[in-house]
Amino acid sequence: MDKPKDFKTITIKINGKQRSLQEPSLNDIEQETRKREEKTVIPDDRIEELSQKETAAAEEAKDDAFDWILPEEVERFEEKNDFKSGSKPKKESKKIGMKGAAAVFKKSNKKGVIPSIFFTVFFAVLLGTTFGVMLLKMVISDGVVEMATAEPTEETPVTDVTTPSGNIAMDIPALTAYMVQGGVFSTPESAAQEAAVMSEKGVPTKVLQIEGKNYIYLGLADNLESAKAIGQERKNSGVVVDAFAKEVVFSGSNLTNLNDSEKKLLEQAPLIYEAILAASTNASSSNSISNEDMDNIAKLSSSWQEIKGVEKEELAQLKKEMDGAISGVNAYREGSKASDLVSIQQHLLNFLAVYHTLSHT
Repeated sequence: MDKPKDFKTITIKINGKQRSLQEPSLNDIEQETRKREEKTVIPDDRIEELSQKETAAAEEAKDDAFDWILPEEVERFEEKNDFKSGSKPKKESKKIGMKGAAAVFKKSNKKGVIPSIFFTVFFAVLLGTTFGVMLLKMVISDGVVEMATAEPTEETPVTDVTTPSGNIAMDIPALTAYMVQGGVFSTPESAAQEAAVMSEKGVPTKVLQIEGKNYIYLGLADNLESAKAIGQERKNSGVVVDAFAKEVVFSGSNLTNLNDSEKKLLEQAPLIYEAILAASTNASSSNSISNEDMDNIAKLSSSWQEIKGVEKEELAQLKKEMDGAISGVNAYREGSKASDLVSIQQHLLNFLAVYHTLSHT
């Protein structure tokens, strides 16, 4: 049979060899049909039916002809054969979703990526822990050696912060007074004789030995001008031929073996001394003690009177003289008698004499 002229030809490549596929055209089908009709006699009433069937078959064949090409399968077949022959297919960038990522992860996991990472981390942690333990042992061993070689130190006993009564030591504060001096003598005896004569005239007197000299004091004040005024009054009364005022500082010193009451007495003594001295100085010029001075003295004397249990003789004498000065202030406040003012001055002079003795013991 001769090859039709109007066949369509499709060429494909399989394993590097070209092969052709021919598709008959519509004209070829019609010619073939005429030839068959010439050989076969068909009745007239069947001609129309057969032509319709042939037309439908031709259309059906036409449709099948276009669907039969299958280029995708041929291309896939070519790709598979090309891959087998060693040529590298072109890589296409494809987006992968969660399923694709899971598939890649699974595929990588099969190849041993995750086990290798796991073992790498495991050995890194193990190595770091080993070095850490070794360094810790070295530090501990060094500390043990250092403790062993260090000399043992004696523990300091914890002492009670409170000092037992009778073992207290303190520095007594310094006191300043403006004294009215009535004379100075080389011997205590001659100074005492002269002081007795002055005392009989109603003047407060006291002999103090300071730096090897014996001074007779006839009164005192809280400032120099007031002390000068008192000295002038002593001269005018004929008690002394000459008197002058000066500042005298009774410096403090350290006292030991004190109890609680004695410590409290020495702390409060300067305060109440200054209050009474100011009141007596004002009374010498104004013949009265102000309410302000009295309130201050009353406040200080309240706590002063609560001091009990003073054992040292000098401190007991110091308290006695201050108690007498407080009583003189109260008496002078009630009657404003000159004798009460003299009594206040005398107790203050005696207080300073004892205080002076304490500062030189």
